[in-house]
Amino acid sequence: DFERKLAQDIADLKINVELVNRSFENFSGGEAKKMELFQAKILKPRFLILDEIDSGLDIDNLRLIAENIQQMVKDNNAPGILLITHYPRILKFVKPDFLHVLMYGRIVRSDGPKLIQKIEKKGYQWLTKR
Repeated sequence: DFERKLAQDIADLKINVELVNRSFENFSGGEAKKMELFQAKILKPRFLILDEIDSGLDIDNLRLIAENIQQMVKDNNAPGILLITHYPRILKFVKPDFLHVLMYGRIVRSDGPKLIQKIEKKGYQWLTKR
């Protein structure tokens, strides 16, 4: 039942029901991120691009967004996800299969999850050295 699924997705993302009737231009940054993911949960795309979904989120909302992304992957509601971020913080909660680091318009490094720890330890500068 669509309405039950809608209500469940609203509850999962802890969305204030009033947001559903409010114009997108009037959303806070966190509200906009939740609604972006809410739309993805409803539409169930085969490939989902999340561009800086973690930008401007406090730790509680970051964790909530990450849990919902993980659940979408687990339920196969988003078989492919491209998660674009500038900060590895969300990657503590979302466990990627592969990481690609882009700098200056090109991929400078591709690796598995262990790349996250290396970036947190050394930063990004080492990636530009040849």
